[in-house]
Amino acid sequence: METLEERIADFVFGGTTKVPPAILEEAKWNILDTIGVCICGNQTDYIKRVASSLGLPVRGGSTVIALKRRSTPPLAALINSSGATTLELDEAHKHGGSHGSVQILPAILSAAEHEGVSGKEVLHTFVMAYEVGVRVGRIMKPLNDVVHPHGTWALPAISLASSMIFGLSKEKTVEAMRISA
Repeated sequence: METLEERIADFVFGGTTKVPPAILEEAKWNILDTIGVCICGNQTDYIKRVASSLGLPVRGGSTVIALKRRSTPPLAALINSSGATTLELDEAHKHGGSHGSVQILPAILSAAEHEGVSGKEVLHTFVMAYEVGVRVGRIMKPLNDVVHPHGTWALPAISLASSMIFGLSKEKTVEAMRISA
């Protein structure tokens, strides 16, 4: 019997997924909105103190949005994601029960910058990871009184997105999602 994570990998790696233009357009607006929230959030004293305490370098690595700093992809994603949630302006998906963009997009952007992938690939990765995240979130929704949704569906979606950006095989992607779940 095929597992959920294997079905997800089949969905993403199957090559038959045609994303409707309206979904791509909505995803672009979602990305722009999330970057805007990162810009504002990363300028708060709280996030500036966090970035300073980590001793982030000014050069190399991935961009820490609006702070004229760079860092390793994981730390850049952490700062950018934290900044995006600081002002409580992050989007919400009513069916997925979470704020997926602020968790998924910073990881995609920092990995994509590190790997030098195209904007088209970033958009495709974002759409696939968000879709998978929402589906996992819908599965988890009955547990929302027990488990906070932010910590449940974003991790497999981020693992999927990172696997796509880093060009991992279907098998390695399944393994990454299993580790993150």
